Amino acid sequence: MPASGHACPLCGAGANQQRVLLHWLGRKFEVRPGQRYDLPNHMHWMLAGQPGGMGKYSHILSRETERSYAEDLKRNGYCDYLIAIIS
Repeated sequence: MPASGHACPLCGAGANQQRVLLHWLGRKFEVRPGQRYDLPNHMHWMLAGQPGGMGKYSHILSRETERSYAEDLKRNGYCDYLIAIIS
């Protein structure tokens, strides 16, 4: 996953700094991106300026469109959370 440059809301570190911190531990790790919020939620934010759109346009958008949107966000580093698995 490419680094997005977005800062972590908890510590202010960007994606590259987060990976540096994980490397500093000296342990193996894997970072998995995740996306909770769907395209209709983001569309609703743009149109209404507030949350509340989860699943709102599900009757119009296909599951493939929703899946593709989430995968694109994750692949490009714009997902809403990361999970670090440290072994």
